[in-house]
Amino acid sequence: MATGSTVRKLSESDDLRVPPSLATTQVMEYSVKAGCGLFLIPEPVTCFRDASYKQIQRFHLEDSTASLVLVDSITSGRQALGEDWDLETYYSLNEVRIGKKLIAKDVLSLQDRESASPSSRIPHRPLRERLSPYSCYAMVLLYGPEVEETIRDIEEQYSHLTVYQMRKPLDCLWSFSLLGQSAKDGGIVRVAGKETETVRALLRVILRRIVVSIGIDTYQRAFA
Repeated sequence: MATGSTVRKLSESDDLRVPPSLATTQVMEYSVKAGCGLFLIPEPVTCFRDASYKQIQRFHLEDSTASLVLVDSITSGRQALGEDWDLETYYSLNEVRIGKKLIAKDVLSLQDRESASPSSRIPHRPLRERLSPYSCYAMVLLYGPEVEETIRDIEEQYSHLTVYQMRKPLDCLWSFSLLGQSAKDGGIVRVAGKETETVRALLRVILRRIVVSIGIDTYQRAFA
């Protein structure tokens, strides 16, 4: 179990006006034995102005009795200093395998300014315009018998959402989809919010059933 103590704040390459190949890079490999579970719920990545960051996380589950909850999120920067998606590049890759079988691959790639192709006929828009009005994005991947009830509960919560046209964006919105035909195949949640705290509060509700697995104290620390 890893929670909010894992804080990643990236500054200029932390001078990251450098090619992506020279960006700050973090590669993590996780192995989960049969019958065990990994709950990875760190604080969001916060990329400072002009930062460039590449993150690769690979999860190897021994078999279908292993379980995983992964929360991967990013904020727009240090709002108190006026930063609003002023990073240079951000790349996050998460892969999940059971044995040798790839069951999930999620990629988030953000690029600003110099990344625009000179030959493109589409006018370049900075990240802050493309990602507005939201300042925090999160992805949650769930798999395994330890969290099947959680996945079913999320599916039930999502089934009660009403989708209709809005005159202005919601403060927070989310989506859910199964990785296969049922909760046994895993699921993925995506959240976007105007404030980091709003996203955290929503995740606290969406993932309420994991308290059974990690205990009330750990659950409260993870979403404090």
